[in-house]
Parts: sequence; structure tokens; C-alpha cells
Amino acid sequence: MAADSWAERVGDFVVGLFSPQRALVRKHWRSVERDGDYRTAYEMALRARGYRAAKSATNNTPWLDAANRSADGELLLDLPTLRARSRSAERDDALASGIYATRRRTIVGTGNRPQARTGDTQKDDALEAVWLSRADLLFPGDGYLPHATHQQVLVSRTDEDGEVLMRAAKADPLDPVWIETIEADRLRTPSDATPQDPAGRIVDGVEKDRFGRPVAYWIARRHPGDSGTGAKLGTLAPRAGPSLLASEFDRVPFEECYHKRSRVTRPGQTRGVPLLHACLQDLHDLDLLILAALKRTQVAACLAMFIKSDATASDLLDMTAQEYGYQLNEKIEPGMFFRLFPGEEAQFLSPNFSTPDLDKFVFMLARRIGAAVGMSAQAVLRAWDGINYSGARTIKAEDRLAVRVERADLAHCLTWEWRVVQTDALLRGDERLLAVGVSMEDVQKPVDWIGDEEQWVDPQAEASAVETMLSLGLTTVQAECAKLGRDWQEVVRERVAYEVALRDARKAAGLEETPAQAPKVLQGGGGAQDDEAGADAEEPAAEPAMEAA
Repeated sequence: MAADSWAERVGDFVVGLFSPQRALVRKHWRSVERDGDYRTAYEMALRARGYRAAKSATNNTPWLDAANRSADGELLLDLPTLRARSRSAERDDALASGIYATRRRTIVGTGNRPQARTGDTQKDDALEAVWLSRADLLFPGDGYLPHATHQQVLVSRTDEDGEVLMRAAKADPLDPVWIETIEADRLRTPSDATPQDPAGRIVDGVEKDRFGRPVAYWIARRHPGDSGTGAKLGTLAPRAGPSLLASEFDRVPFEECYHKRSRVTRPGQTRGVPLLHACLQDLHDLDLLILAALKRTQVAACLAMFIKSDATASDLLDMTAQEYGYQLNEKIEPGMFFRLFPGEEAQFLSPNFSTPDLDKFVFMLARRIGAAVGMSAQAVLRAWDGINYSGARTIKAEDRLAVRVERADLAHCLTWEWRVVQTDALLRGDERLLAVGVSMEDVQKPVDWIGDEEQWVDPQAEASAVETMLSLGLTTVQAECAKLGRDWQEVVRERVAYEVALRDARKAAGLEETPAQAPKVLQGGGGAQDDEAGADAEEPAAEPAMEAA
């Protein structure tokens, strides 16, 4: 910055004699014009007067300010801590454990089942038969978990850890394929690993090319927190952590894996984020709140009686101390009696925190937690008292929508498993597929995953709504059966079998043959469905809703 001239200094002195403020303004604008550092600081001060949400004020809730870093820059350093605390909440926090259990129950339930959609019934049946024979044998590393249980493991790991990795593997080329489930901790970057693409990079175990596309995963052969059995004592003893050398890792190509991540909200985000990342503090605060109320009750139950005497006695304290083990100042129990010295007086402290206030705080925190995890406060607390029919229906509709989104995300992962199994069976020459001409193109076609039945809040009203939508052509029997957890083809077959059995039973009993009335959900326009053996000729028969039946 150039120094002020002699004339400028004299001018500032003269102006300052009459108006010191104007003299400071003159000097300020000269500094803005001549001093670049001063001008930058002034412009930053002006910008600080902008958005309120961008300010840090001492009289408001403080902000945890951070630099505008990339998605990985903000996430990867904190992810191990988030993951550890999320797992701890599942183990030790009743509310968090309940949230995870509710999500497993609603997203997976008894398991999502596949329904092939090649357009050929024989091919569909063959593909589903192959899947049925392999589904419960896909996970030998997990003790041959049933596929429905494995789906719950996927949801649990995605919720608690933010991600899970699955790897298609073979012990022998002629053996059927199996799938290894890999926890997020084993996905790490070796200290001496280099990407195959010189312009690429390895981000927390995920190798990417120069365009940011994942090309391989670096998987440690054992968990970093693994423990082994002591050779001499036969007891569990911690072993040294795994080496970070590339020789202790497997570099698995991208095509052989499926990386299931949750809450990917920014471009370039490599790893997933645990479900409770935004409400772990609220869960902790709720624990402290309940603990404080519990302590209050305990203290109230431990109020003791103090006996005051005017008589002089030198051994009163000794008598009481001997009776309670000389711990008068350390321990208090219900029903205790204390003798006081003459002139001493006992004062009682009674905590004043009413139960209704505790209920309000609990529900407020449950709302915050529910907003973070996409659940209603009632679903978080598993408490529906005080909710009217209209409110319950609205809450159920919102929760149902959230479950559909999560099921769709899980379906992508299950479809990958489906294609791995079918491709392997086709390459090994499975006769069930070759007999009906299944091709690789058929394997790549869509597959539907049918979950458990969606419970209706008002069955009569919702059934009428489904009937209206069917008559207007706004939905299909296939879609509605899927919502009820049923395969529409099975529904048709069961209905036909019922009608045949009813007709044969009536015939055997010598009764008039009367065709059974099909449920309206199976009718496209609300009319009666024709029976295969023939309907009453006097009544106009409606066109069958499903010609495939």
C-alpha cells in the first residue's frame, strides 16, 4: 500500500479537528482503493451481512461450519465413527433397535419372492424353478442363510453401516455360483496399491478410472477387527490388525460385485451413509432424558427419615455409622433412618418434573427422529394411542410410500442376485433352461419381486377403490395382487381349482351344477367370469379379465 502524501495527512488532520468521523471515512476509502488486503477484508465483511442461515450467532443454535469439500472429503473421515455409533445404537438403544426391526419387518418381512417376466410362461416357470433350487444355498459363508433371512441382513447392514458389498464367487468352475456378503469395514485401500488407469485413483477401497467410474473393489481377506483363538489357552485373544499391503487384499472386478449403498445424495459420493446419521444425537438425548426421569424416581424412592434429638450424646454418629457400614456420606437406600446431632436439621429436596412434560419431550424427539429416517413418530415409538381413523390412514399411507421406495432399492440388489444365478445356470447347461429355450436375453429381462401383503386401513373402502380402478383400466390384476403379496398366476390357478372342486362336489352330491362366482378382483369390468366348463347360457357372460388363465 502506498503511503499517504503530506497533503493527505494534513487534510485528514484539519478535517479531524471539526469531524473525526469524516476523517476516518476519508482514510477508509483511500485504504480500499490502494490496499488489496484491506479491500478483500472489507468485501468479506459486506458479504457477512447476507443470508441469516449463513451466519454464526452466539444467541442462536451454533452451526458446525465446514469447508465446501467434496462428498468423499466430508464423509470418509467421519464414516468409521458414524458406523461404530450406529452399530452401538442397534445393540444398546431400545428405540434405535426398534427402528431397525420395524424396517426389516416392513421392507423384507417373510421375504421378497421373484416373478419372471419374459413373456413366455414356460420360460418364466423354468427360471423360477432354477432360482427356487438355489436361493437358500447361495450364502455358504453365512452358514447357508435362507434367502429371506439374507434379505434382512442386507437391510440391516445398509441401515447400520450405510452399505454392504456382495461378491459372486466360485470354488470350482463346474460348481454352482455362490455369493459372499462383505461388511463395509473390509473395503479399504492398500498402502501400496496403484490403480490400473494411471489417471485413476483408489478411494477408500473403490478403484475408479479417470472418469470416476468404479472398475474394481479392494477387499481385505479378513475383517480389521477380527479376533482369533489363542493357541495355548484356547480363549479368544485379539490378533494384530490386518496388513494394509496389497498382498493381503483381493482386487475384485466391478462386474463381479454389487455395492449396495444408501443415502447417496451427492455426485461422486463413493460410500454410503448410515440411516441414523442425522438423529444419533437425538437418540442419545432421549436416552439422557429418560435416564434423568428414572434417576428422579429413584431419588424420590430413597428419601430417608432423620431423627432429631435435643439430648446430648457423643455416640449418635457412631451408632448410625456402625449400622450402615460407615458410609453415611456415600450411599442412601430406601427406608434408612439417620440420627442427627442436637441443633442439626434435615432438609428434603423434591425434584419437580411432571410426567406429562416428559411425554411431550419424548414425542417431540420421536418426531425429529422419524423425520430423519422417513417414519412417523407413531411408528418410531410403536404407539398409536390417541390417533383417530383419518390420522391413522394418513400416517399409514406415508409409511407405505416410504416402504415402497425401500423395497424398490432392495429389488435392484435382488435382481443382480437373480441374474448371477440364472447366468451361471445357463452357462453350466442347466437342462431346465435349455429345454424351453431360455437365452441370455431372457435372463436380462425384468423380474418382479413380490413382498408381504400391504395391510389396508379400511378394507371395504380400499377394495371398492381397487374395483373402480380395475373397471376404469387404471390398474391391473397383476399389480394389485403384487400389493397383496400374491402371485396373480397362482391366484388364477387356485380360483380355477376351487371352481372345479366345487363343481365336482356338487355333482357327486346330486346337486345342480352352478358355476362359482369369481371374486370381483379377478374381473376386468365387474361382470361375472366365465367358468371353463361353461356358464349359464341365459346370463350374458363378460369377457374374461385375464386370457392367460
